[in-house]
Amino acid sequence: MVSISLSQVLLGVALVWILATRRKLEAPRVCWTLAFLAAWTLVSAALSAHPAAAMPQIRKFYVWLMLPVVYTAVRTQEHARRLFYSVAAAGTASALWSLWQFARKWNEAKALGRPFNDYYDVDRITGFMSHWMTFGGGMMLVLTILSAAVLFDLKGRQRWLAIGAAAVVGLAIALGFTRSIWLASAVAGCVLLWMWKRWVVVAVPILLALGVIIAPEPLHTRIVSIWRPKAGDSNLHREALRATGWAMIAARPLVGFGPEQVQRNVPAYMPQHYQPIPDNWWVGHLHNQFLHYAAERGLPAALALAAFFIWMLRDLIRWRDGGFLRAASIAAIAGILAGGLFEVNLGDSEVLALFLALLGAAAGSNRTPLIRSSQEPAP
Repeated sequence: MVSISLSQVLLGVALVWILATRRKLEAPRVCWTLAFLAAWTLVSAALSAHPAAAMPQIRKFYVWLMLPVVYTAVRTQEHARRLFYSVAAAGTASALWSLWQFARKWNEAKALGRPFNDYYDVDRITGFMSHWMTFGGGMMLVLTILSAAVLFDLKGRQRWLAIGAAAVVGLAIALGFTRSIWLASAVAGCVLLWMWKRWVVVAVPILLALGVIIAPEPLHTRIVSIWRPKAGDSNLHREALRATGWAMIAARPLVGFGPEQVQRNVPAYMPQHYQPIPDNWWVGHLHNQFLHYAAERGLPAALALAAFFIWMLRDLIRWRDGGFLRAASIAAIAGILAGGLFEVNLGDSEVLALFLALLGAAAGSNRTPLIRSSQEPAP
């Protein structure tokens, strides 16, 4: 939530500590899907036109070690709760910082005499992160934790404190102007409400419609752009990249074009009626998680990633006494999947590390027969 470089250093320290103390590094059984994904990534890289270019994606599998490391370290639900609430506290601090950033950008646009939306669209709030998309992904997970705490865990003064923190984080998400994060947060929230009191979900469309009506400018204009985009908006951008992705998958369905090779091949496979490609279109990835993995590494890699999500959801749904941890983890997966329809959100190491830490903590705190048992007795 603060520094990905420091996080990765500490991940290495934790891994070395586990090995140095001769403690067994454990992993939930779902990790077989990740092992297959890693192996297939190597196959795809080896068969690509530029194998050496795959190194950034191969190195990123180091971040996936967050799952077994946290799973090994977290032994009780109380330990997991501390981790979840620590994340929530750091995320709230980042959200507060982002509100100051928004006020500063508002004043800058006003001083320059520029329309705020045009000025803000290319330089949005980031909190402690380096990019607004990374910030939004982290905030979605933090809001999910806080909302689950309010509905399933906290009482009295602590509950009101969590409600206040959730309001701050929710405001930061709204002012982030990132529509895929809005969708992801809404989906995660609906999943939580469904697990809490199903009938409440019926009120969600009414609340969303009311929010659209009362939203002030320029937030209202940004919301309306979801279904009524202005010329040159990112909707057409996403549409073009989806068509390009399907064309690339059809060309090389088994091993894809290789890690880090999507951008190199987009011009050749983008349908002609979308070309020439506008200068402001980012084509480094396909803005769809599973589509990107399939085009980059082949359909087997995309299916392995899908199997990871399905396996984790199955285990969490069957965890009957998981309470707050179970609810927050299921909703987090739903949010990541929804956001992944429009972004490669697990391509951000910060979001990936945080997501895996939450899943590892939830799985580690409840070692059911569905997840590999540890050598120690269950708490």
